[in-house]
Amino acid sequence: MRTYRRLHLWVGLVCCLLILMESLTGLLISESWLSLGQFTEHRLPAPGAVLTASQEAAAPDALA
Repeated sequence: MRTYRRLHLWVGLVCCLLILMESLTGLLISESWLSLGQFTEHRLPAPGAVLTASQEAAAPDALA
């Protein structure tokens, strides 16, 4: 009985860590404000959209 409790404890801890890592990486992927500026996402403007000067400066060369 004691061996099963230890085994259950360690299996539970490993599973807990795996689920925690999965949830944290899911949050990092889905929430852009959590990326800490390491990953930038370039979105193309809608067809016919008017860009401001700062948006034109940040736009990739393919749009110019």
